[in-house]
Amino acid sequence: MSDQFNFQELIDKNTNELILITDEFGLIKHAKGSLKSIENFAIDYIGLPISELIVEKESPFTQPLLNKSSIDFFAFLKCPDLKKIGVQLQIQYDESVAMYLFYIRPTSIHFNENSGLEQLKDFYENLLNHLPVDVVVFSPNHRYLYINNIALSDEKKRSWLIGKTDKEYAQKYQLSPSHLNGRQETFKKVITTGKLIEYEEEFKGKQPDGSSKWVLRHFKPIYNSTGEIEFVLGFGLDISDRKKAELETLKNLEKQTELNQLKNKFVSTISHEFRTPLATIKGSIDLLAIFLEKNQIENPKINQYINTINNEVHNLNTLLNDVLMIGRHDVSQTPICFTKSNLLLLLENMIEQNFGFLVNRKIKILKQSPIEDLEIDSKLMFHVFSNILSNAVKYSQNDINLYISQNTHETTVVVEDFGIGIPTNEQSKLFNSFYRASNSIHFQGTGLGLVIIKNFVDLHHGSIELESHLDVGTLFKVSIPNFQNGQR
Repeated sequence: MSDQFNFQELIDKNTNELILITDEFGLIKHAKGSLKSIENFAIDYIGLPISELIVEKESPFTQPLLNKSSIDFFAFLKCPDLKKIGVQLQIQYDESVAMYLFYIRPTSIHFNENSGLEQLKDFYENLLNHLPVDVVVFSPNHRYLYINNIALSDEKKRSWLIGKTDKEYAQKYQLSPSHLNGRQETFKKVITTGKLIEYEEEFKGKQPDGSSKWVLRHFKPIYNSTGEIEFVLGFGLDISDRKKAELETLKNLEKQTELNQLKNKFVSTISHEFRTPLATIKGSIDLLAIFLEKNQIENPKINQYINTINNEVHNLNTLLNDVLMIGRHDVSQTPICFTKSNLLLLLENMIEQNFGFLVNRKIKILKQSPIEDLEIDSKLMFHVFSNILSNAVKYSQNDINLYISQNTHETTVVVEDFGIGIPTNEQSKLFNSFYRASNSIHFQGTGLGLVIIKNFVDLHHGSIELESHLDVGTLFKVSIPNFQNGQR
């Protein structure tokens, strides 16, 4: 019989391993190898029952030893001095020769007969059974070694499953193929990477209300003193409530996104519908003005009405533009294109273009440091500072100071006016849509300008600050990073 097996090849692979061969009745026929401190002692057991050497009934992971199957579990090895040590036992049955091969490896668990093993075993099993998570112990070849009550409440199933694989479990109890494949792939990753891996499992219709049960599973490799994976600890936590809340949140987000899209579409449609009659009104007024001028008709009252209509058409167009900008930003549709631009030159051109009409007062640019190019969207920044300066001009009759400075990280622009100011208790609300300060009711405005400004500054990853005192003036400070990726 010894010729049937190449013992030397097996032993060369692992010098710290004991290999036994028994017949179908458990009688030891061959013994090779060693376990360090008990070298070669197994030869004395040849001809004796395997039960003289392996004490399986004291293992926490019980399974019949000889059942013509391959199993992997923990047992206790009886030493010559009658002490017992914990070992990892792998049994393979060879049908061609009707023999069992026992591979015995040491573990980090050591007990003797006086160690109170039964009491310790009961203590740990009681502890594991009262944990709020399911706990399973696997061998490195993915066989069940231990299962607590949370993982499987049926004691008969638990007893049957010890020593079995997930595949055998799936075949007997109709485990979903997707669950089986997911567990096997994850287990392989744990063995190959040697790292803890987690994943989620969904069990459809397993809740009392018919909803899905979700379990967050973990596989964690446990190593022995020689650095080998001795077994794999699996534990799972019921996250059904959390998952239900997540799914509900996602549904709400989808509804909110849909509502935002509908709102934007509605606002856009209505705005365009307004533009057509406004364009008609504007065109008609221009034709009327041309007719009056051509026929040299001088009527101050008619001219006043024409100017009033033109002003109101302009105000309505401004309001429509602001509403469209707010709508686009709410659904993250504001287009932005960063290019290298000189903010100082942009401000100088904007002031000349938009505020050249000022008489007896001016906007003074006070450069406080050299200004180099920075990464901005020139169109959006043009709108930001045009709006801030328009408010300064509207609410103040004095000169306006514009300070600009730059360091290695950011560029800062401060706009200072000496006008009516803003009440202190209202300043925090100014960046809300359609909000206007109580002392601005006699000035035209939509209450959207500052909202748009803040949105555009946020798109530049910048900041905007406000400081104001009634009848003293208002100061807006805008800071923009020089480089949007944070590096030169």
